[in-house]
Amino acid sequence: MLEGELIKRQAEEDLEREKQRELARQKRSQQMKSELIQANKQQIVLQDEARRQELQEEERIEEFAKKKAGRDLMKKEKEA
Repeated sequence: MLEGELIKRQAEEDLEREKQRELARQKRSQQMKSELIQANKQQIVLQDEARRQELQEEERIEEFAKKKAGRDLMKKEKEA
């Protein structure tokens, strides 16, 4: 009878250890998922910022081109 109880207790302990390992695995999985979501959000923010800066640069280039075209036109009118 004592041997049977020992085997039963070992089986219960094995099940508890397996349960704890599974809970730890699930916790790690959830943490990784959370970190991935956060990283994706950060990437979107960085991409939006890069696009905004790119648009600002394009606007500055267009403004410079307009001013240059205006100066060139005035120069041609003076020469004529």
